[in-house]
Amino acid sequence: RQPVVTQLKGKIDLALAMTLKDIEAQLAQLFYPGFIWDAGEHLQDYPRYMQAIDFRLEKARRDRFKDQQLAQTLRASMEKWQARYQPLKEAGQVTPALWQYRWLIEELRVSLFAQQLGTRVKVSERRLEDTWQQLISH
Repeated sequence: RQPVVTQLKGKIDLALAMTLKDIEAQLAQLFYPGFIWDAGEHLQDYPRYMQAIDFRLEKARRDRFKDQQLAQTLRASMEKWQARYQPLKEAGQVTPALWQYRWLIEELRVSLFAQQLGTRVKVSERRLEDTWQQLISH
């Protein structure tokens, strides 16, 4: 298999364009200046996240519509998190629970796209939503 970054460059399969765009967004959220410090203990999970992307690309080639449906769920969760996170970050008020939610999204990606790799914690769309509801009610 080609490394993920190699697959994202050069000739792009138009049928997979939305998948590739979503993966690029995921990579930007994982790798940015200061990510090593921010990721902390989750840094050890990065190789698994990269493997999950590889599995996702393989599966997306077979069923891009399912991939796009799953990606939309994850995108909505990440957008909610970012909308809450950004102002709290600027105010220096990010809670550990809010930061953990961000990593739950990554674990859900693994669960949805590469279940065979396993996740660090039990996670599902329902658990993610329940966690979000707890976050916004406090």
